[in-house]
Amino acid sequence: MKRFKLLKKDSASKFPQKPGVYVFKKNKDFLYIGKAINLRKRTNSHFQKNNYRDNLFIDQVKTIGYIETNSEIEALILEANLIKKYRPKYNIVWKDNKNYFYVGITKAELPQIFWTHQSKTKEAKEKAIFIGPFVDGSAIKSTLKVLRRVFPYYTVKKHSKVLCPWCQLDLCPGPNPNKKEYQKNIKRLISVLMGSGSVVLKNLKREMKIMSRSQKFERAAKIRDQFFALEKILENARLPMFKTVNIKRQIEFTDSKDVFRKTKQKTLSSWKKTESKLKKI
Repeated sequence: MKRFKLLKKDSASKFPQKPGVYVFKKNKDFLYIGKAINLRKRTNSHFQKNNYRDNLFIDQVKTIGYIETNSEIEALILEANLIKKYRPKYNIVWKDNKNYFYVGITKAELPQIFWTHQSKTKEAKEKAIFIGPFVDGSAIKSTLKVLRRVFPYYTVKKHSKVLCPWCQLDLCPGPNPNKKEYQKNIKRLISVLMGSGSVVLKNLKREMKIMSRSQKFERAAKIRDQFFALEKILENARLPMFKTVNIKRQIEFTDSKDVFRKTKQKTLSSWKKTESKLKKI
């Protein structure tokens, strides 16, 4: 896991104007960890003491630090992992009011994905895996929607025998999924949420080449689409705002249209061109 670049308390102006995760420390103690679209702007705002939370700890801060990320989504995931690792005093205090969120993955043969802000009880953990905590509820919900474009998943225990509206949008595996492929995609989704997106990309790239050499071009094209969509998300995607227009007709994504636009029914010749590009990656 990446380490914070630590500076003196009055050095917030030296922070990059990029997305990432920041920390406030008192000697060796972690006081607070947060994420930001703009590290410099967000960190400076804490010193303005605009709310009661900042007033609680800001005078105790001795050093500040940051880890720059490539995207807002990467910052969100890294923030959750760092909070879990270091358990900062004021993050933990505020966690008690149930404002934190978790992503749940059921342990069923065809797992469902859901989010919750409830505590992880023993009974709940027997039925599902939980990833978190995530501070920003709206951000993790948007992230799940974005990742669903790459790794379609179920949100209900039992799918109907006919295609649902989500199936029409390629967001749901449908009534008769390939169980092995679905389970593999869920494992990839979990890996991304746990901060191992680069490993997932590496595995997708390897699988693409294997499918291509085996002349399984249709399968290779699907993996290629996943590879490039996930790469875009992890490298430079901003968290989009999702506006539901009519679930039976469409979901309008106001941001990142080019990032997630899928090209269907690729011909063999077009795949050959893509394959040559992949070899250069």
